Amino acid sequence: MEYTSPRKPQIKVLNLRNELENTIKFIKLQIKDIYVDLQIPEDLYIEFDSSHFKQIVINIILNSKDALVGIENPSIKINGYSDGTNVNIEFADNGCGMDEKSLIYIFEPFYTTKDNGNGVGMFIVKKLVEENGGEIMAKNNENTSGLVVFITVRMGEK
Repeated sequence: MEYTSPRKPQIKVLNLRNELENTIKFIKLQIKDIYVDLQIPEDLYIEFDSSHFKQIVINIILNSKDALVGIENPSIKINGYSDGTNVNIEFADNGCGMDEKSLIYIFEPFYTTKDNGNGVGMFIVKKLVEENGGEIMAKNNENTSGLVVFITVRMGEK
């Protein structure tokens, strides 16, 4: 786990769509009942450490999975787009969302709303995003139910 043995990021140019598809395949059995809608252009690249990115995606999706328990037609929509300098990635689920207090503390170590949680998943996500020069925030989805996690990273060129 990256939290217990951190290492300096090995930043490379990654194809965002390929990285997301491969990571989703890796956890396919854990999210088999969830529809994942990937809205990522095939020619979108980021500058990021590959293993760090994989860990971030896994943690965010598995957190969404927990929020989707008991939801009819559970889904996670992942959007990615460039603003010319950076790439913005949005992970939006149609789960239960979070109360305002939880949103304030979501990235704090050992803060959890789950009975079986340890409170390090989203802390690790924030740490890895920042180590790779990115930014992250989370808020409840204004259009529907659920949570949206926004990540901004450097755009890569291939």
